[in-house]
Amino acid sequence: MLTDLRKASRILVCLRYGIGDVVMQLPALGALRAAAPRARITGLGARPAVEFLEDDPRLDRVVCVQGMGFTHLGDRGTEADRTRAAAWLAHERFDLILDPSHAVVRLQELLRSAGAPVLDITPEVQNRALGVSANGVTAMNAAAAEAWGIRSAARPTVTLFKV
Repeated sequence: MLTDLRKASRILVCLRYGIGDVVMQLPALGALRAAAPRARITGLGARPAVEFLEDDPRLDRVVCVQGMGFTHLGDRGTEADRTRAAAWLAHERFDLILDPSHAVVRLQELLRSAGAPVLDITPEVQNRALGVSANGVTAMNAAAAEAWGIRSAARPTVTLFKV
């Protein structure tokens, strides 16, 4: 089973739900891109995160959970939503899934049963990282290092305005 992201060719990373958390996740996404430069990396998240990360070179593509019919983090969706999401996952054939615990509740279940290996910044990993550093970005970097096996830069790089 593939658990080394450096060997993955199709990676799905579940983006944090809050936009501030997505900003703190940026160094880890940069480290992910550096560790797997040839992989197709898809970010899955809520509309604000997806809009924020459109055209970001750290990700090849972003997919919005609202486009699948899910409206909020705890949404279990309708049977049609679940079927649509499962079909999308089967079609994409990801060979590595990162952070399913940060996905919409129903997608967490689908992602964990998709058959691809999972590397996850679980609440336990996140709490250990927060215990080492009160700084959110530093803690996010430490959590990614533990869960994903990569080191990331100290500060997020953010472009606030596209020109």
